[in-house]
Amino acid sequence: MLRYFMACRGIQRLKGELNTITLQNNSSPSLVVTDISKVPQCYYNVRIEMPLPEWKQIIAWLPPGPLASRFTPGQDGGIHLELDQSRLRADLFNGSQVNGAALIKGQHVQLR
Repeated sequence: MLRYFMACRGIQRLKGELNTITLQNNSSPSLVVTDISKVPQCYYNVRIEMPLPEWKQIIAWLPPGPLASRFTPGQDGGIHLELDQSRLRADLFNGSQVNGAALIKGQHVQLR
C-alpha cells in the first residue's frame, strides 16, 4: 500500500526524523503471465500420472529406442500441464516476444 501511495504521487523518498523510506526498482524483472491461453505450447511440460500397470502397458506399445527409454520410469495418477517458468523467463530475458507473458521490473519499498 505504501509503494502504491508513493508511486501514485511520484514520490521516490520520504525522509523522517528517524527513518528514510525510498522507492527502489527491483534488481531483476518478474515473470507476469497475462494470458495463459496465449503462451505457446513449447513452454509447457507434461506430467502424466496413472497407475503404474497402465503406464507399463502404454510403454510396451512404443518401439524400442530413445523415446521408450525416456518414458520407462513410471508415475501414478492423470495428466497435468506445467508451465516451465525458467525457460519462459530466459527466452523473454533474451529478447523473445511470447504471447501472454512479459517480464516486468517492479519496485519495492526500503526502510532505512
